[in-house]
Amino acid sequence: MKCNRKFYREIFHDPGAAEHSAGHFLFLKRKLKFFSFSDTYYLRFWMLMVIWVMSVTALSAQTLLNKPESVAYDGKRDRFLVSNYGDGKIVAIDNQKRMKLLNMSEKSVRGLQVWGDRLYAASNRGIAVIDLETGETVKIISIPGSRLLNDVTVDTHGFLYVSDTGANIIYRIRLRDHYISILTRRNLNRPTGLLYEARFNRLFVCSMINNSPIQTVDCETGQVSVLINTSLSNLHGLARDAAGFIYVSSWSSGAVYRFKPDSYAIPSRVSGPYDGPADIFIRPVADVLVVPNYKSNRIDFVSLSKY
Repeated sequence: MKCNRKFYREIFHDPGAAEHSAGHFLFLKRKLKFFSFSDTYYLRFWMLMVIWVMSVTALSAQTLLNKPESVAYDGKRDRFLVSNYGDGKIVAIDNQKRMKLLNMSEKSVRGLQVWGDRLYAASNRGIAVIDLETGETVKIISIPGSRLLNDVTVDTHGFLYVSDTGANIIYRIRLRDHYISILTRRNLNRPTGLLYEARFNRLFVCSMINNSPIQTVDCETGQVSVLINTSLSNLHGLARDAAGFIYVSSWSSGAVYRFKPDSYAIPSRVSGPYDGPADIFIRPVADVLVVPNYKSNRIDFVSLSKY
């Protein structure tokens, strides 16, 4: 086994795994302290031990991702948050790309939304409300009759919106008292990604179907309209950059596209290929597109400065 130092510097780092591996390292050192390490043989032995520690650390960190589904950003703590569809864990990634578990109370988690000091996560039980400081689940907002809660987004008036891909519904939750209502259940077909636009107080919606249109939903009336028709299939996530472009991920083509909502232009390809691009996220200040690769348990950080 060869030690690739560049790979180790760039790969996500799990301090817990490193501490565990280092413990084995010190244990072996105590057991073998009577040997003379001036000998080339034992020097090689210790070199292999260092490589082993690094490898265990890297592999342990990689296993924190299990079908990554959605990304959100916790600005107060300068970290990205990633949900796992596969095992329900929510993983925090700091600005050095080091991973750490934030929460593991749910069996499966899809969409994420930060609002204040709370993280709202769509899970099998409903919307999990998680304290961002402690990582504890403080409440489950149960939504009777829901089938597959998927994406979540928040408006500027204190409402949370949730897409239900299985029931073809978009729910509205008043955050101050968690009152639940149905915003709309009309003209929806497997809705997935949601994105709020304050200027027109509306949602952008994409769907997990062939030739998915980009739809809008009026947040007051619930009226659903088609913004643009596309030839893209199985659209998953929506995000917006600082210039006003809307980005959408396509599961079928394994790519991310963008369009200007006022121009009604067909979305153009921006980046890819990806391995199951799910609910994408853009941090406008850093001009970075974050793409969870559902099928390969990987997160890609893409600079948008060249586009």
